[in-house]
Amino acid sequence: MITNTYTGSLGTDPERGIIDRASFNYRVSVEGSSDDPSFKASCCVQKLCKNRIEKTSQQEKTFDISEEGFAALAEWLDGQYRLFSENEQL
Repeated sequence: MITNTYTGSLGTDPERGIIDRASFNYRVSVEGSSDDPSFKASCCVQKLCKNRIEKTSQQEKTFDISEEGFAALAEWLDGQYRLFSENEQL
């Protein structure tokens, strides 16, 4: 089994983090065996609510490891972020 993970977030305030606002969080990993690897992408919206983080709108999708698969993954994450930014004030 191979694993390699990249994570990030958008919409986090540099001074206050996610206090009083939502953030778009994503994770991309390479998973599977060396014979059959794949990209696995997930994303969610996080909000700090009464001293605990609430995750909503969690999505997950798997893509082939190829140039086309990587392009499809980037397009999917961009689309998920656009949905988030249309619903939240950044």
